[in-house]
Amino acid sequence: MLLRDVLRQTGADDPVALVIAFGRATRDGLGDAYRRCTSYTRHRLAEMDAHAVGRLYRHPDWDRARALALLAGRDPDALRAERVGAHLLPGAGAELSAPALAEAVARLVPEVEQRMPPGPAREELLDAVRA
Repeated sequence: MLLRDVLRQTGADDPVALVIAFGRATRDGLGDAYRRCTSYTRHRLAEMDAHAVGRLYRHPDWDRARALALLAGRDPDALRAERVGAHLLPGAGAELSAPALAEAVARLVPEVEQRMPPGPAREELLDAVRA
């Protein structure tokens, strides 16, 4: 849809203007969704790297996201809000910032901050394999 709309507005006669307009439309229309997707990936990879060496990964945004995921397993309203946000649906911001949900997530942050996945750290695993 973006390319179609840009083509209707700018035409195809000036390729430079078309590329510039399409770049702006892409940034304005998809930039937020792209940032949210890459943010999740960046935090998850950093968490896995930290866990591999036996450390906790701490970041306030990631802790809140993990607390929301934990709450979603316990509360159907939280599950709906979490899925709206995960699927980047319109209205996700309003859904996720509802005061009751924000308070419930905030109460769970201390619990998820201390969670490590079960099992050995990478070095402990390698030591066990060598033994």
